[in-house]
Amino acid sequence: MTRSRTRSPRTIVLQRSVPIEVTPLPFTPLEAVQSFDLGALARAKSARIEVGHYETGCCRRVVYAVIRKGMVTKFELEPCKDPVKLTPEWKGVLRDVHKALRAGGGKVEKFPIPVQQLPSAVMRLKYTIWVCVKICWFGYCLTCCFDANSRTSTWSKCSIVKAPNP
Repeated sequence: MTRSRTRSPRTIVLQRSVPIEVTPLPFTPLEAVQSFDLGALARAKSARIEVGHYETGCCRRVVYAVIRKGMVTKFELEPCKDPVKLTPEWKGVLRDVHKALRAGGGKVEKFPIPVQQLPSAVMRLKYTIWVCVKICWFGYCLTCCFDANSRTSTWSKCSIVKAPNP
């Protein structure tokens, strides 16, 4: 794996028969997360609340916090409406992307966490819980997201961002 000098410091370039560029997509937390009534959420038997989104180019992928008995048990990512079926080649690329991202990753969030830690967990969401990437290869760009807590390459549904120019 070689990093490109002209790209973002977080961009990864995988060397296959052609270079494949992988760029993490930005996560935007809701401004209201800092204003959540954490006391009320801690008393809730169960809740699923929106905490932010990834802008993937094809759609806005909303992220929800799932709360059970005062604990955040997981974050869920809403899939895009028009997923693409992955070819064996794309699956191989995603497997390599997952391996490269996990190798460079830091601390992985452990669940459940107390509701009082929700605002700080949302701020760490971008790289420690869910990761969304744009993968470009031969003019096609595919956006995919994966659960950083997963040891296997369990990707959520992927979507095509742009097709090659005719």
